[in-house]
Amino acid sequence: VEKDFMEPVSKSTPTIAKRPYELAAATSLAYNIGLGSYQKSSARKLFLQGKFIEGCKAFRPWDKVRRLGKLVTSKGLVNRRKDEIKLCLQGSLSVSEATSVAASL
Repeated sequence: VEKDFMEPVSKSTPTIAKRPYELAAATSLAYNIGLGSYQKSSARKLFLQGKFIEGCKAFRPWDKVRRLGKLVTSKGLVNRRKDEIKLCLQGSLSVSEATSVAASL
């Protein structure tokens, strides 16, 4: 995972390269949605602007799967995104604040 995902995420998003919580969460997101989708994501664009809290929150829309040709919300992906957002926010907020924000999304 580190070579295949963390390195490319770090190189394409240098603003989080030294921010371990955001980098770990972004790597998890990229692993799940693919590097190409991560490269085009609002989360990456916000991180590049230095908007770390907003970037973390931008993981939320990536909770859909295609079933019978339609995009539908996946409970598993909702839970995964909440966990990633909580981890990501710990780079900017306290653990309790990050938990609260992630739960409210």
